[in-house]
Amino acid sequence: MNKKIFMILLSVFILFSSVSPVDASGSNLSTIGSQRITLFNPCFEDYEEINAASVMTFSDGSQLIISKATTDTFNKENSNVTGTKHADFAKDGILLWRVTLTASFDYNGVSATCTTANSVTQVYQGNWSESSNNTYPSGNTAVAYVTVVRKVLFIVVETQNVTLSITCDGNGHVS
Repeated sequence: MNKKIFMILLSVFILFSSVSPVDASGSNLSTIGSQRITLFNPCFEDYEEINAASVMTFSDGSQLIISKATTDTFNKENSNVTGTKHADFAKDGILLWRVTLTASFDYNGVSATCTTANSVTQVYQGNWSESSNNTYPSGNTAVAYVTVVRKVLFIVVETQNVTLSITCDGNGHVS
């Protein structure tokens, strides 16, 4: 019986000694203009291209990729527009999770107002989960503050804080 307990404790020790948390302070942020990054999405078993606005690379090689805002619907007649922005977390070219911010705006040629804001976290691979999500409209901007964590045996071993925003100008252009 003592041998079994010893083996279990030894296994847990080995597991935790091989897990190294990622420290965001050791990251390298680069704003990259209009670069396209290809990632493998294991959920769809296919590759997808991401139009990246910025990339943060961590010491373990993982990357947090912030996409450029895209216009989903544009209704000039009703003066409203809907936009989307993604934060993709990947390692070794494999997409692990994605936070998607979607917002709707009304505009009048001079100013714009964000009417709705919503964010969703999708986990594609690994022991990741969303631990907090605060998304709201503010003036002509939609903001999402999301925390995504990775757990091993119910213990948080990695934390990623994501901030996404979409802004709309008076002419209905989202950025």
